Amino acid sequence: MTDKTRGILHVLGVASCLLAVSATAVGCGGDGNDLQQFVGTWTYTDSQATLSCTGNPDVPLTLGSTKEWGAGVSSDLVDLSTEFFDLGTKCLYAYDVKNKVATIQPSQTCNFSDGAGGSVEEDPSSWTFTLTSATTADETFTTTIATDCTWTGQATLKKVSSSN
Repeated sequence: MTDKTRGILHVLGVASCLLAVSATAVGCGGDGNDLQQFVGTWTYTDSQATLSCTGNPDVPLTLGSTKEWGAGVSSDLVDLSTEFFDLGTKCLYAYDVKNKVATIQPSQTCNFSDGAGGSVEEDPSSWTFTLTSATTADETFTTTIATDCTWTGQATLKKVSSSN
């Protein structure tokens, strides 16, 4: 191999490396987690949820109108939506993203009003938000409410805004 050929290959190698770094910086590579695909406002297009409390019949529920995601500081994403059972509360649950799936970080709880002057604790055991395209997603969750109720659900959502 001549010095000229070696030099051309070296320049091509450096250029390829720079292109790869640029692509990763704008979300085209790396771990495949383009967080901006999540951030914004999503509307529920279909949802099914059930509140099951000890000693009471199950209560079927339809989830709220929107889900809002923001960029996190100590996590990839933060759920900026208002609490389903108390519209005056935002729980700000932290999520990590891997392969287009946002998963709630463990050991988070949120307290909200019970509507009678008391407080109720929510303790999510699982919550995922999975991108199915650039503008659609599926959500599934299981959480404990006030130690004797379980709230489970699944939904389909459509992205309507890229900013909060």
